[in-house]
Formats: sequence, C-alpha cells, structure tokens
Amino acid sequence: SGMPRLTRILNSLWDATEVYRGLYFQDGLNHRHINEEHAALIAALRVRDTRAAVAAQAAHRERSLAHVSNQLAG
Repeated sequence: SGMPRLTRILNSLWDATEVYRGLYFQDGLNHRHINEEHAALIAALRVRDTRAAVAAQAAHRERSLAHVSNQLAG
C-alpha cells in the first residue's frame, strides 16, 4: 500500500488475534468454508467488484466470529 502506518496497524491487529485464529483453524471441517470464503473474496477483487468484495468480507467476518464465539462458549 505504500502506507507504513497502516501496515503497522494491520500487523498489530493480526498479532492480537493469534489465539482466536488458533481456535478458528483448529476445526478441520471449517477449512472448506474458509477456502470458499477466501475464493469468493479474491474473485470479487479480481473483477474489481467493490460491493461483492465488501459483502464477501462481511460474511466471512460474521461466520468467523460466530464460529469462534461458539467454541469459546463450549
């Protein structure tokens, strides 16, 4: 991005989620969903479809949050 401050902020956020990523990736069945969601996001980015990219990211974030929340709740 050529934006060092933004890169530092994103790296800090990424590092802060390490424990939750471990929970998220621990479930082998979840890998298929992760791959599908990432593929949808990449496809939208390739054709520069901003709305689809934002929607794909939002859906991925919501599903990730729900999955980790369920794991934390037991």
